[in-house]
Amino acid sequence: LRSTRTHGRKFADYLESFGVPARAPESRDNLLFRPEVAVMTSFLRVLDNPLNDIPLAAVLKNVYGLNAEFLTEFGRPVRTQNGGKKDGEEVSYLADRLRARAGENELLAAVLRRIDRLREAAVGRPVAETLRECMNENGFADAVKNSKNGGVNYTNLVRLLQLAADFDKQDHGGVYGFLNLVRAMERSGDLS
Repeated sequence: LRSTRTHGRKFADYLESFGVPARAPESRDNLLFRPEVAVMTSFLRVLDNPLNDIPLAAVLKNVYGLNAEFLTEFGRPVRTQNGGKKDGEEVSYLADRLRARAGENELLAAVLRRIDRLREAAVGRPVAETLRECMNENGFADAVKNSKNGGVNYTNLVRLLQLAADFDKQDHGGVYGFLNLVRAMERSGDLS
């Protein structure tokens, strides 16, 4: 057998594929590193700051189904035209590049409007409520339930939702405060 320290996640994933609950001893087994949970924390990061390119790309791909080719096409650099910078300057953030091209694609425009509405709704609202809405966005939670290992993966989303609800009871720091908690837990390896 291989070392569980470096290959534990692979063993756990294999066992889970047969419906056997398994945990790896390494920190990557942490709830916050599970793909379905990472997508939701990325969504919260986008709501907190839409200029976070990597979380935005993760949300567009995993929640809204925009593939890499689509993101490459519409996320390519553009030059500004009376957009707050000097004319002709290159727009550097993915969100700004997508917004500059949204008029070319109705799906992209609709997704960006939806993210803007979710971002506005998150202000002054309990994090768990915002997170629940993100989980249900575009059928993400249902897709997780119906995926391979759906029961385990959906349970991970419920655990994240419970963490947010517990945070809301103790603190009113909103999405930003919750993300600070998540970052601290990622660094410490807490919540496996």
